[in-house]
Amino acid sequence: MGTKNKARGNTAEYYVRDRCEHYGVKCDRAWGSDGRSMGLDYEDDGTIGRYRWQSKRFKFDNVVKWFYVNCMKYLTGDQDLVTFYIDRAKGHPRKVYAIMDLEDLLSLIAEAKNGQAKDS
Repeated sequence: MGTKNKARGNTAEYYVRDRCEHYGVKCDRAWGSDGRSMGLDYEDDGTIGRYRWQSKRFKFDNVVKWFYVNCMKYLTGDQDLVTFYIDRAKGHPRKVYAIMDLEDLLSLIAEAKNGQAKDS
């Protein structure tokens, strides 16, 4: 591991992957957080279901500073889904948020209602 921030980022990706597995959602994490190892773009951290995924992690104090920049950068790129792992203040649990296109979200909800959302 090159830096402390790289290790922190990897921990966030593992957390998201483990939560996906807990709910039975297919999640593949790219080796070294480099999507090229999966035939994707280098900025992809992997896939969740059929969606290309990017993970970000930052401290609660830096939400305003980094959220907008990262959100806009990745949502205007090729990723379909961005997760934000927010480190809370001491004594408060972490929060992980996901941002995706409304149409994709509604499609997932409709598939789940119809019992079609398994591995997709």
